[in-house]
Amino acid sequence: MAQILAKWPDLIQCVAFSSNNSALTEAAKNNQIAIVAQLLAIDSTLLDRQAPWREAIKYGHDDLLNFMLLHNPCLIRDGRTALAEAASAGHESTVALLLAKRPELIRALDRSGKSALHFATKNEKIVKQLLAHKPDLITGVDMYGSTILHSAAKDGSAQVINYLLDQNPELSSVVNCHGQNALHIAAEYGHGEAFLKLLSFDQSMW
Repeated sequence: MAQILAKWPDLIQCVAFSSNNSALTEAAKNNQIAIVAQLLAIDSTLLDRQAPWREAIKYGHDDLLNFMLLHNPCLIRDGRTALAEAASAGHESTVALLLAKRPELIRALDRSGKSALHFATKNEKIVKQLLAHKPDLITGVDMYGSTILHSAAKDGSAQVINYLLDQNPELSSVVNCHGQNALHIAAEYGHGEAFLKLLSFDQSMW
């Protein structure tokens, strides 16, 4: 590989027309640690420029991600952190790895003011993981005034809603900048179970 890239160095930058993936991101997608290592040995700047860690997170390749973390990459891409990506993907082991190796990510917010917790509401275990590390995330709001309970209502996550209200009942009364509480959001997105859970908790939400 090194000889080929020495002769045609631009190959390392090429992307596939069908997927817009480079050789590095394709290797990461398919958990090819040896190939990823070779490519990064040739050009270590690819790690930050192409962010192959996103593929490792998306497909739950924790060993590959752990290898990349040894190179101390920037774990923010398009305004979202690796921890938020892992929370959104629902990979509990990946969240645990990032919390152990890069705990500062839990304090980071995306461009709309959302923490990783806002992206975790489809998975109760990940919600608990994140809150165990930073309990005050439960009261965080994004730039639109939406809480984690609003996010759970949008996703229709009745179990997460139940857990959040057990932890902080006052979340039920928070309205966003559009005047909506979590009950309104559940109704808007047609999540009947989440709606009934919220309504049974606090009739005044209606």
